[in-house]
Amino acid sequence: MKKSIAIELDKIRNLRFSTNNICQLEDLLGKPVSELQNGAGFKELRGMLYCGLKWEDQNLTLDQAGDIMDESMADKGIGYISEKLAAALQLALPDKKK
Repeated sequence: MKKSIAIELDKIRNLRFSTNNICQLEDLLGKPVSELQNGAGFKELRGMLYCGLKWEDQNLTLDQAGDIMDESMADKGIGYISEKLAAALQLALPDKKK
């Protein structure tokens, strides 16, 4: 089972990206995840949050993910969310050195 990253949002949630979640994210954004290394806007961050939380909350919608993101940004800032999303993606992507 893939590891997850805890993130404090409206409650403590766990971000995890499986192959299916990453494919869903790429479909949602219309570009490969590798392009996110050049930076991510709000659309990309909301999509990442949605796809990263969907495994734990099957009823989560994209709009709800945006609302959760708004609440967290007001309290912790966008950098907090970005860092947690990046850490969760790092766990999911294979290490090329191994």
